[in-house]
Amino acid sequence: MRLNAVIKMKQRVAILFGMVPFVCFGQTYTINPTDSMVVNAPFNTYSHFIIEQHNTTGSYIRLGWEQLSVNIPSGWVADLCDLGNCFTGFPTGGIMDTVFAGDYGLLSGAVDPLNITGTGLVRYSVWDL
Repeated sequence: MRLNAVIKMKQRVAILFGMVPFVCFGQTYTINPTDSMVVNAPFNTYSHFIIEQHNTTGSYIRLGWEQLSVNIPSGWVADLCDLGNCFTGFPTGGIMDTVFAGDYGLLSGAVDPLNITGTGLVRYSVWDL
């Protein structure tokens, strides 16, 4: 799975966050709510965007993730959480806690642009280990 977040800013921040499958066989999870979303954030406020990975197997799965690219304006406050951990900034990669049958993994980004205008792009890949 590829996870993309596009961050655009005028008076608010518009965040497009999406995932696109890059493995065509043996998919063990589906994406919820969709493979992309837009979130608007006012200045000086954290805006959260979450894409979940629903485990569709009858067993547990482990999901890994890796940063593909991050390009956001200097001064923006940004954090990332996965299932079980939260990080300051956008880390280079990690492994989520176990996602049990029927449960959800997640990557959750939070951005506060403060009073800084700009455009950013954040991309991650997510895969079943």
